[in-house]
Amino acid sequence: MSQQFITLLLALLLGIQPVATDLYLSALPSIQADLSATIGQTQLTLSVMMLAFGISQLFLGPLSDRFGRKPVLLWGVALFTLSGIAMAFVTSIVGLIALRALQGVGVGAAVMSGRAVLRDLFAPERGAIVMSKAFTGLGFTALTCAVVGSSAAQYLGWRWTLALMGVFGAALWFMLLARFQETLQTRNNNALQWQTLFGNWRIILSHRTFLSYSMLSTFSFCALITVLAGSPFVLIKMLGLSKLQFGLCLFFMPIFYIMGTFYCRRLLRRYGVQSAVKRATWLVLGSGLAMGIFAILGMQNLWCIIIPFYLFMVGHGVMQSSGQTGAVAHFPEKAGVASALNGFMMMVFAFGMSLWLGANLGDNASAMMLGMAFWCMLTSAVAWFVVPRFGKLPA
Repeated sequence: MSQQFITLLLALLLGIQPVATDLYLSALPSIQADLSATIGQTQLTLSVMMLAFGISQLFLGPLSDRFGRKPVLLWGVALFTLSGIAMAFVTSIVGLIALRALQGVGVGAAVMSGRAVLRDLFAPERGAIVMSKAFTGLGFTALTCAVVGSSAAQYLGWRWTLALMGVFGAALWFMLLARFQETLQTRNNNALQWQTLFGNWRIILSHRTFLSYSMLSTFSFCALITVLAGSPFVLIKMLGLSKLQFGLCLFFMPIFYIMGTFYCRRLLRRYGVQSAVKRATWLVLGSGLAMGIFAILGMQNLWCIIIPFYLFMVGHGVMQSSGQTGAVAHFPEKAGVASALNGFMMMVFAFGMSLWLGANLGDNASAMMLGMAFWCMLTSAVAWFVVPRFGKLPA
C-alpha cells in the first residue's frame, strides 16, 4: 500500500467519527419532536454512541493485536453500516439510542484500528505528520457532512441523515475488503489473556508520556463535543437559525480545522511535537477565555459563539494530531491497546460532559459556552506545562 493510500484510508477511518456525529446534528431538534423526546434523551443518541465508542476500544484493541487490524476493521465497519441503515426505520427514542450504541462499537473499531495502523507503519515523528494529513482529510469529511446533513435534514427528513451513515459505511467496507493489507507484523497470541490485558493496561496507564498526550487529546476533544452537542439546540431552537443556516455554520468549522492541520505540519517540521503543542496553546486558550467572558457578560449571540469556536478549531487541529500520535508512540508492540486506552479516555470524558450539558442546557447558551471555556483552559494547561516536561517521543 502506498503512503498516499494509507493517508486516504486513515482519513476515512478517522472520518467515520464526524460521519457518526456531524451528519445528523442539524436533525436533532426534528428527532426530538418526532420521537417525543426531551433534550436530554435526544442528546443521549450522541453521548451513548461516544460511551460505546470508548468502552468497546478496550476490547477491540487487544483483539486487533491478537488477530490483526483487518478482521477488526471489517467486522466493525459492517456493524456501523448495518446499524446506520436500521436507524432510518426506528420508531422510538429508546430504539434509536440502542442502535447508536451499536454504531459506537463500529466507530471504535475503525478509529482505534486506524491509529494502530499508523503506529504499525511509521515512527512517531513521521507518524504525527501523516496523522495531521489524515486529519486534513477528516476535516473535508466533516465539511461534507455539514452540507449534506443539513440539506438532507431540511429537504428529505432526519431519517435520511441516519441512512447516509450506512451508505458511507458500505463504501468504506468495500474499500477495506478490496485494498487494505494487514499491517500487524507479529500477532500477540497472549493479547486476550486477562493477566496480559491488565498488565498492559497497568504499564500504559502508568506511563507519563501516554498520560500527557492522552490528556491533551481528551480535553481538546471535550471542548469540541461541548459545542457540537449543544449547538443544534442553541443555534436552531434558541437563536432561531434554520437547518441550512446551522449547516452553514458547521461548514466553516472543518475549514478552520483543516487550517489547523496545515499549521500543525508546519510546526512539527520546524519545532517537533512538544514545541508545536506549546506554540499552539494560545489559540486554544484565547478562544476559551473569549467564550467564557462572553458567557459571563451575557453576550450569547451567534458571533460570540462561532468566532471563538472557529479559533479553537485551528488549535484543535494541532492538539489532536499531536495528542493521538504521542499517546501510542512508546508502545509499538502494544499499539492497539494504547490506542484503545487513549480512545476510551476521550470518549468517557466526552460522555460525562454530554450528560452534564443535557442536564444543564436550559433556555440560554451559558452552559455550553462555559463548558467549552473550562475544557480549553485544561487543554492549555496540559499543552503548556505537562507535554513539554513529560512528552518526549522516541526516535
